[in-house]
Amino acid sequence: SNVTVNAVHPGVVNTELGRHTGMHKSKFSSTTLGPIFWFLVKSPRLGAQPSIYLTVAEELEGVSGKYFDVNKEKDPAPQALDDETARRLWEVSAKLVGLQNDNSDPQLK
Repeated sequence: SNVTVNAVHPGVVNTELGRHTGMHKSKFSSTTLGPIFWFLVKSPRLGAQPSIYLTVAEELEGVSGKYFDVNKEKDPAPQALDDETARRLWEVSAKLVGLQNDNSDPQLK
């Protein structure tokens, strides 16, 4: 098909995605790490740049199945390459969204 799929880590971005991590629940995190953290995070606008780049970069046309850390292609963590982990993730995900898991994906067999 003409569909390409890549994964990207945009870096640390100032969003609400971390609100359930518990980072801000301890006094140490809030008072000591919090002020330092804000110097290291990207704005949502800058955080969107890696996704936009992967979407429109002509030099990446036809590139699929890769992992990018910000704008650079990198090897994913070993767990991301484990077939058994992928199978289990697919099964749990299918169950959570109510899909019948018929194992029809040949890449997961």
